[in-house]
Amino acid sequence: MTFLLQRFASKLVNLANRLAEKRHFRFAYCVIRFVYHLEGKNDTNKILIAATWALKGKLYKKAIKCLNFCIKEDIQVEKALQLLGVVYRLSKDYKNAIRVHKKCLEISSEDNYADILYLLGEDYEKFGETENAKRYYKDAIERDPIKHKAYFRLADIYIAEQEYKKAIKLLLEGLKIYESDEQWIKLVLCYLLTKQLSAARRIIDKLIEKRGYNDFTLYVLALYYINEKNYQKVEEIYEKLRHNIDLSQALKIKLLLEKKEYKRLLDILKNVQRKKRNGEYWYFRSVVEAKVGKENKALRSIRKAIKMQPALKKKGLKDVKMLKMIERI
Repeated sequence: MTFLLQRFASKLVNLANRLAEKRHFRFAYCVIRFVYHLEGKNDTNKILIAATWALKGKLYKKAIKCLNFCIKEDIQVEKALQLLGVVYRLSKDYKNAIRVHKKCLEISSEDNYADILYLLGEDYEKFGETENAKRYYKDAIERDPIKHKAYFRLADIYIAEQEYKKAIKLLLEGLKIYESDEQWIKLVLCYLLTKQLSAARRIIDKLIEKRGYNDFTLYVLALYYINEKNYQKVEEIYEKLRHNIDLSQALKIKLLLEKKEYKRLLDILKNVQRKKRNGEYWYFRSVVEAKVGKENKALRSIRKAIKMQPALKKKGLKDVKMLKMIERI
């Protein structure tokens, strides 16, 4: 390669890196692929970089093609298999995700073994096989006791199964390793659901002492007041949180649910941004629609929920009303 061509390729690589830093992953992918061909297809590691950016840019078919090339050419095979499984899961091909990550587990290094176990837990959870998911999350924790994500994902499964005491234990262990606002909220909710009000209040007071009265601590405090049926205090906090759309909306939903004002609750759910409508959203919406007698709409919503998150079918089977709708799917 001539000196000028090398300089041009180097500038293009810098451009691709800048695009990736600014989260323009699709453009970054196109640029790095062009550089790979410009350099005469000599630097095969660029294909792995291209696959990573294609994955982040949701160009799943291109990512799969790049990663299969890496595996075939023996380029960082372990990492390529790990990413390939993730791509399959994100494109909702859960069987292939499990197959690839199990293959990755066979060749995984000791340092990476817990990560693959965790990924298999995610694969099985998304596929709706929660027992297998629990087994792999537990294996990941046993292999790497400081893998906080495994504690939190396992806790989520137990919360969905209404095994709140098990969830509390896992959340406490996970929060010792890594503090997360979302997980503190779940811990407080678990305490409230198991009627451990003093424990919930202790957590809230500790958070207020540590962080002061910010949006997060006010929201958690409002959850406590909802459980106490002190709706006046909840409304006061709601007014203070109006500038925070996500938290104020979440609080309003919980308040209306507690007061059983389902028609108003459904109006709020209809205004939730489309990008935030995941499987849990559609499941919850189907419950509310069933409460107000809109069974056909509830049926459509539960179909969307289970399509997005197959594990929600198991959750629905525990609810008599939801069971009737699921049987019609």
